[in-house]
Amino acid sequence: MSARTVNLLRNPRVQGARDAALAAFMAFSSVLPVLDGDHSWGRNKVLGVALALLSTVPVAWRSRWPLTAAAIVLFANGACIYAAAPQQAAFQPYVALVLTAYSVGSRAGGRRARWVPLLLAVAAVPVFVAAVVHGQQAGNAIPSYTWMLAAWVVGRIIRSWRQKNAALERANRELAE
Repeated sequence: MSARTVNLLRNPRVQGARDAALAAFMAFSSVLPVLDGDHSWGRNKVLGVALALLSTVPVAWRSRWPLTAAAIVLFANGACIYAAAPQQAAFQPYVALVLTAYSVGSRAGGRRARWVPLLLAVAAVPVFVAAVVHGQQAGNAIPSYTWMLAAWVVGRIIRSWRQKNAALERANRELAE
């Protein structure tokens, strides 16, 4: 890949536009089935539309505000699983959860990036447990939680590789001078 292409892909505006387009597609593909009577968002259409938007639109903010986007999507995903019981919840909140969890791991920095994901993971347990108690199958709740944690770990690994790569590039520039 050329340096120009890499720089273009790393441009925050390009990343923001990509995330906004992805969020719009996910929101559109979520709201249409709700309006058509799909019960994977629950039986109430107003609640279904709200959950569809809450669980997909924050993907647009995942690059700029990864912790906020992940918190909103996490609890919206749990609410979707709860509302859909006993049916399987929709797929889009799950995808949004994985994307935002990855973004928290790969983009969030500082002390908050270490303790907020743990706090969110612990705070989400009652939401997923409530969904199972409400009639949702554990097989529909546990994978969302598990893949959320796995995406965060992969994001942390990618972040560490990116930081090591930047350090090596700096060292190479210094050696070249």
